[in-house]
Amino acid sequence: MIINLTPHDITLKINGSTIVFSACDPNEVCRISQTEIDAGFLQYDQAQQIPLYSLTFGDPDKLPKPQQDTYYIVSTLVMECLINKGIYRSDLLVPARQIRDELGHVTHCEGFRVMQPTINTIRR
Repeated sequence: MIINLTPHDITLKINGSTIVFSACDPNEVCRISQTEIDAGFLQYDQAQQIPLYSLTFGDPDKLPKPQQDTYYIVSTLVMECLINKGIYRSDLLVPARQIRDELGHVTHCEGFRVMQPTINTIRR
């Protein structure tokens, strides 16, 4: 089973087939907490200073524990934050090889990225 934990429908096109993973309920979206920290100012001209901020990331919110034969579609940010914390999960998927239309909008993906490369086929 593949569960989409993002606020967007994910369309996967493979071998002439289209599979749509519907967006989850807005209250179930897996997100990373973020905190802005003052980082000083950029002097724009003699009269104007532009505030600068840095961003720190917390832990993922609403990320289920691993379950057998279940995979979760998450955002790149969720996956990268976990990797930066030294947390590796084989059940997380991020849309890969995204195809965009002429306006730059993602129309579909052609696979999923995982945390660690694998040569084995992941079975559903």
